[in-house]
Amino acid sequence: GVINLGNVTKAYPLDLDTPLSGILRANIDTSFDMEAIENNVFERIKASGTMNITNFVFSSDAMNQPMNITKMDMTFNPSTVSLNAFDASTGKSDLSAKGSIQNLLGFVMSNKNLQGNFELYSNTFVVTDFMVEDATSSETKTADAPSTEALKIPEFLDCTINAVAKTVVYDNLNLKDVKGTLLIKDQQATIKDLTSSLFNGKLAV
Repeated sequence: GVINLGNVTKAYPLDLDTPLSGILRANIDTSFDMEAIENNVFERIKASGTMNITNFVFSSDAMNQPMNITKMDMTFNPSTVSLNAFDASTGKSDLSAKGSIQNLLGFVMSNKNLQGNFELYSNTFVVTDFMVEDATSSETKTADAPSTEALKIPEFLDCTINAVAKTVVYDNLNLKDVKGTLLIKDQQATIKDLTSSLFNGKLAV
């Protein structure tokens, strides 16, 4: 069916910090049991069909500011979900991605980690758009000490991202033609094979 997410709270009372918005279109057949989801018995979780979301705004305490998802197209397969298209922006950053997702039902219904492999592209990626005030520092800072910020990584992410960015803004540096692999797990990010153009030369990490 088709759901206008902006009308959901009119039919069912929800206590939301940010109002829902966007259009959800879905045509999905699925069969599963909660024991299979809780124990990652993927062969007992079956799904097929398609889902499309447009103009959806997502926000959480794990993000510095809302994520505006203009388009997300997914195809459901028996054991995985294919992310065919994902276009979004937050702050001054833009993102587009495609890839595969494992354990989507477990993430939605049983607080399991969201696992996947993605190809990510950004025309402009501003690192501060993904940073929040560090809670530890804010508790101990004095009136004269500035608050520090940390990259906030959602604890539910367990994925590999092959990323390409035309421009990455990091502090006072503008890195050009950035490429690398990002491994995210347990709220930690490991960067591999990072390359960038910098100061009329090439940087490799």
